[in-house]
Amino acid sequence: MYQLVNTLSHHKEADGIPIHIGTHYFPAARFPGIDEVFLSFGEGICFAS
Repeated sequence: MYQLVNTLSHHKEADGIPIHIGTHYFPAARFPGIDEVFLSFGEGICFAS
């Protein structure tokens, strides 16, 4: 069974050096509007549906 997901990719830096890179998948039906919440945190966040 396939379902639509939102993909969150993010990175964090310290003194200009990448220290964390992550990708997370959220079921779109279960978390409507999650992209807006994470995008409100600022730079380093990329969302795709």
